[in-house]
Amino acid sequence: MIVPHLSLVKTSNTQTYYTVSEVRQFTIDADEPISNSGTDLAPTPFDLLNASLASCTAIFLRKYAFKNNLDIGRIDIKIKIKKDE
Repeated sequence: MIVPHLSLVKTSNTQTYYTVSEVRQFTIDADEPISNSGTDLAPTPFDLLNASLASCTAIFLRKYAFKNNLDIGRIDIKIKIKKDE
């Protein structure tokens, strides 16, 4: 059975890039740095994407290790993105 994943993004009526997303019982803020006309009050959407990819990878590896009785210790994930315009 496929369960839909729903999140709500609310933006302000001002001319800022700051957003607030509600995901289940959590609130996630996003913004742009001052150098990109933001207010730098939260991570950028790109930062959040990278954190999501790292978290997903770490959780997958931990579940795989647990399922196969592997003692792998600490998991560190480093994401390096090269932006090319």
